[in-house]
Amino acid sequence: MKLKYNSTKLGMLMAAFLFTQRMAVNAQFTFATNNGTLTIVSYAGTQSTVTIPRETNGMSIVAIANNAFLDDGSHGLINITIPNSITSIGSSAFGGNVWLSSATIPNSVTNLGDNAFSYCPSMTSAVIGSGIKSLNGFTFSQCYSLQAVFFQGNAPSAGNEFYSDNNVTVYYLPGTTNWSSTFAGRPAVLWNPQFSVTDGSFGIRSNRFGFNVVGTSNIPIALEACTNLTSGNWQRLQTCTLTNGSIYLFDTNWTNSKVRFYRVSAP
Repeated sequence: MKLKYNSTKLGMLMAAFLFTQRMAVNAQFTFATNNGTLTIVSYAGTQSTVTIPRETNGMSIVAIANNAFLDDGSHGLINITIPNSITSIGSSAFGGNVWLSSATIPNSVTNLGDNAFSYCPSMTSAVIGSGIKSLNGFTFSQCYSLQAVFFQGNAPSAGNEFYSDNNVTVYYLPGTTNWSSTFAGRPAVLWNPQFSVTDGSFGIRSNRFGFNVVGTSNIPIALEACTNLTSGNWQRLQTCTLTNGSIYLFDTNWTNSKVRFYRVSAP
């Protein structure tokens, strides 16, 4: 018995399937239009992982409205990806998502409303992009598990952003300004990990390739690797802390690829 297929029909079916899938994803969002752009007004999905699209129907999605992802207990949201088309996130936009584990605010966002991530008690870390110049109050209030907030730019003006968050440390990058030893009532620490290639640690040791990473004591870091810089497909190898300002990191699978690139990122 021979199986015969029509490549044209198959291509049309695949295109129709992908279009249907895209429509199903976008149907979870309710949008408002404004001068040819879109704002997410509400979200009705129940997926644990959500990637907000950059555009739909040829229109860019540029804002997330007040209360858009505010959880009434039905979302079950754990992971959220916010694209760099977003410039504004409204008040309480992600409030009450009790399972949300982390948040990354892209550099494109210039407005972050008050209580934007309030009462997300499972959240352990957040990254704030360089576009934020001021915080509007209680941004991460009652995020009881929050350990680390990484800022990409200069210190913004702030109020009581970490109300009831007793274990948060704020981290900032070299070359940024207006930082002091505290931020919004929490410790602020320079996040400056660097590869050490001149201390004899860099190279092959006992079936592993490794090196020392040095920087401010006790800052959290993650080691990632990839085989192609253009793909952006980074694999996390280790997550650790720079105890006493130094740690030896290694890759036991370094022989699996002809080329291997490494970077240190915020965990």
